[in-house]
Amino acid sequence: MSSEEVFVFPVSFAQQRLWFFDQLIPNNTLYNVPTVIRLTGLLNLTALEQTFNEIVRRYETLRTTFIVLDGQPLQAIAPSLTIPISVLDLQQLSADEREVEAKSIVTAEIEHPFDLSSGPTMMRNLHPGKRPQVHHAVAYKDYLLGMRPWLCVPFHWE
Repeated sequence: MSSEEVFVFPVSFAQQRLWFFDQLIPNNTLYNVPTVIRLTGLLNLTALEQTFNEIVRRYETLRTTFIVLDGQPLQAIAPSLTIPISVLDLQQLSADEREVEAKSIVTAEIEHPFDLSSGPTMMRNLHPGKRPQVHHAVAYKDYLLGMRPWLCVPFHWE
C-alpha cells in the first residue's frame, strides 16, 4: 500500500488511551478480541473468504493501522485490504486430537500480539473438519483499538 493511498485521521480519546497502554506494555494481548465460530455442512472456502473481505471493505476500522507523527498517534486507514484465510489442515488427526490441537492453535493465536503500526488488526484461521461437508471452526480475532464492540454483531449477522 503506498502512502498516497492511505487516509490519515486523528485518533479518538478512547483509541489514544488504548494506544498509550499498548506503548506502555508492548506485546500485550489485553485488547485482543477472539471469536471462534463452528460451521457444519459443505464449506465453500472461496465464498467464506470473499464474505470476510467484503466485511473488511465495508468497515474502515478493520482497515485501520496506527502511525506516530510528532509523538502523537494517528489512524491510517487503507482504502482496501484483503486478508486471506489461513487454512490449517488437521484431517490426519482423530476427532479428539483435532479438538485438542484446534484449541491449542486458537489459544496460541489469541496470545499473539498485534503490531498496530503494520496491521492488519484482524486475523482469521480455518480448521477444516475430517471431510469438507462435516465440521469446521473459523477463528478470528481483532484488536479493540481498531474495532468497536458493536462491530462483532455484523460479523455474526453477515
